[in-house]
Amino acid sequence: WKLYNTFVEQGGISYDVIVNDHQYYRFLTHMFIHADMDHLFGNMIVLFFIGTLVEKKLGRFRYIILYSFGGLVAAITSLGYNRIQDSSTLSIGASGAIFAVVGAMVAIVIFNKREFEEIGIQRLLFFVVITIINGINSQGIDNAAHVGGLFAGLVLGQVLYLGVRNKKQKELI
Repeated sequence: WKLYNTFVEQGGISYDVIVNDHQYYRFLTHMFIHADMDHLFGNMIVLFFIGTLVEKKLGRFRYIILYSFGGLVAAITSLGYNRIQDSSTLSIGASGAIFAVVGAMVAIVIFNKREFEEIGIQRLLFFVVITIINGINSQGIDNAAHVGGLFAGLVLGQVLYLGVRNKKQKELI
C-alpha cells in the first residue's frame, strides 16, 4: 500500500500541490491513476460503450482533444470547487475526462437527432443523472470534476462534431 499511496500522492490533483508547489504535470497524470480495480473497471465500461461511439463519430484526433481538454476542465473545476470549500482534497481518476466524452455524446444526440436515432437520449441523460446522484450520496467521489467534464464535453463535443460534419460536406462538393 505504501507504493500505491506514493503513486497517488505524486499524481493526484489538489490546489496545494498544483498552485503552491507548481506541479502542473498533475493536470495530466491524475487522469491515469485510479483508486482500485473497480474504479478503473467502471471507467473502462463507460469508455467501451460510449467512448467508442464518440471516437467513431469524431475521429481519433478530435477524440483525443475532447478527452484531454475535458480532463483538464474537470481538474480545474475540481480545484476551484475544492478551494471554495476550503478543502485540500486529492483527486484522481479519469472520470472527469470520461464525463466529457459522455457530454459530447449527449450533445451529438440532442443536436443531430436524425443522424443518431438509434441512441436514446433518455438513457444517456438517465446515466448522467444517476451518476451525479451517486456521487452526491457517496464519499470520495469528485462530483465537481464530473460536472466540469460534462459541460466541457457538451460544448466541445458539439463544436468538434460540427467540424467533422462540415468537413464531410465539403468533401461531397
